[in-house]
Amino acid sequence: MGEPIALVSSAHFEQFGKPSVLQLDNVETRLLAVPDDWQLGNRMLVDISFAERLLQKQGKLSYIAVFDASREHFDRWLAIIGSQAQWIENTQSSDLASLTDSFHLNLTAMSMLAFLVGLFIAYNGVKYSLLKRRRLLVQLQQAGVTSNTVFSALLIELAIMVSLAHCLGLYSECSSVTGFIQPLH
Repeated sequence: MGEPIALVSSAHFEQFGKPSVLQLDNVETRLLAVPDDWQLGNRMLVDISFAERLLQKQGKLSYIAVFDASREHFDRWLAIIGSQAQWIENTQSSDLASLTDSFHLNLTAMSMLAFLVGLFIAYNGVKYSLLKRRRLLVQLQQAGVTSNTVFSALLIELAIMVSLAHCLGLYSECSSVTGFIQPLH
């Protein structure tokens, strides 16, 4: 028979008011706080026979979840359950690492797509600008301005426009951030 002891996380233990004994179904149960990194959350960990008594299900447990069943302990677990139970492995993995990897893959794909769309928009913007200025460019060449000079002027204009847009974007971002900061009085 399992002793009436329940393990709870430290945070949950503090929520209870740090009692040393707790009444569970008219049974005085001693509470022991364990570190939060055991990841019990708001659950309690008790002995199987004590849980059967609390739930009034003696000999009627439907399953026992084993969370750390490494291959080195597998034979020991099979020896414990013997012919009284059946070992079933969960093949539906909710592994956090695989979910994180797929999330990062989706973010990478979306960022590459956004980059390609941005390149397409920039290319068409420059092309449209040059098409609109075609008449002016022809007049400049007829006036004797060399192609290298026109090209250099267009690059300087582009650099000025990009710098101006960058400064305006940076200024608007800084002003929106400082708008949320309130002085302490």
